[in-house]
Amino acid sequence: LKGKGYALVEADLRDPKAVEAALAGAGLDLSAPTLLLSECVIIYMPADLGTALIAWAAAAFTTAAFITYEQVHPHDAFGSTMVKN
Repeated sequence: LKGKGYALVEADLRDPKAVEAALAGAGLDLSAPTLLLSECVIIYMPADLGTALIAWAAAAFTTAAFITYEQVHPHDAFGSTMVKN
């Protein structure tokens, strides 16, 4: 799905090179101010791959903010469900 100023892409987030290729294919300008939003995604990745994804974003973008929302209370109802998954 692609429109003026918008593109929906898919990539395996465990592979930063695949992410970069998908974004480049959509015409993303890595020098443009960018907001990266991750909601309950990185928790499902091995820790080293999540760290690698964030490190890639920090190195690839000239000006960006990376916001990640993950459960921070693994013992409340939401966090316990996420941990079980």
